[in-house]
Amino acid sequence: MTHTSRRDFLSAVAVTTAGAAALGATVPASAAQAQHTSKAPGQVPGVYRWTVGAITVTAIADGYSTLPLAIVPGATPEAADALAREAFLPTGDLPCIVNTFVIDTPSKRLLVDTGFGPGPGLHTGKIWENLTAAGIAPSEIDALVLTHGHPDHIAGMLTKEGKAAFPNAELFVHAREHAYWTDDAAQSKAPDFQKGWFDLFRTSAAAYAKRTTLFDRNDQEIVSGVRVLELFGHTPGHSGLHLSDGNQEHLIWADIVHFPHLQFARPEWGVGFDVDPDLAGKARKTMLDMAATDRIGVSGMHLAFPAVGHVVTRGKAYAFEQSRWQFDL
Repeated sequence: MTHTSRRDFLSAVAVTTAGAAALGATVPASAAQAQHTSKAPGQVPGVYRWTVGAITVTAIADGYSTLPLAIVPGATPEAADALAREAFLPTGDLPCIVNTFVIDTPSKRLLVDTGFGPGPGLHTGKIWENLTAAGIAPSEIDALVLTHGHPDHIAGMLTKEGKAAFPNAELFVHAREHAYWTDDAAQSKAPDFQKGWFDLFRTSAAAYAKRTTLFDRNDQEIVSGVRVLELFGHTPGHSGLHLSDGNQEHLIWADIVHFPHLQFARPEWGVGFDVDPDLAGKARKTMLDMAATDRIGVSGMHLAFPAVGHVVTRGKAYAFEQSRWQFDL
């Protein structure tokens, strides 16, 4: 067998191209056009669908923000940069993806979180254009499920005029979460940069006050096939969802992982936003073990879009295997 080196291959391509030119071959129009440079029109819509039995899940990208490494208290720059290089990511500041999910059951359409909405970042607030691209009107959302009350999960609840952005949606949120963000004492104890978050939650929740349901127990069913996962620690009522139909199931674990290239390898690393770091760490370990052992598919608000895949073990650590593209629904 003859071995062709990369240099030989490139040389052959050059000779073939030159020969074609010498013989008067016409360069295809598409190739000629490719030589012209122009500003690209932008990325394709951030929308992706997959199924869990009769349930259809649509990942809706809201965009991303960039956070300093200091937001991960246990990480050193050397260790974090090494993991970034392994993942072919830039070193230094951390990209934080923001996702939301639409769940279509046979009876109801749910939206899980709302992203940053018009938020402070230049790269967020894309939920609206991506819902439109997915063919989903805000008025078609029957239930709005909040995993917790941080701004990157609730800031899209209101229109610019301060009205409910999802006019027909019933609001679902854990009772502990609702109690925390409406507690004056909790607000007074919070770091200064978080005090405004309490005001945002209260204003946003008020627009849905007449159609709010507070769930308060693990495995509580919101609609058929969609059950609550209590994942306390990141916030007092931080929750995910367990989807199931027949023998198929899937986990939407909210903020169990913020920075995949760091926290799968180093699951003991939390984030500075954790209200109870120890409890958040236990929830992360439990979910990673559960997903890996039971081979259950997972999605998260901060996994790289389209944020659907499986957790696998790597010695004492973990890794994320992106799911294969689902061509047919």
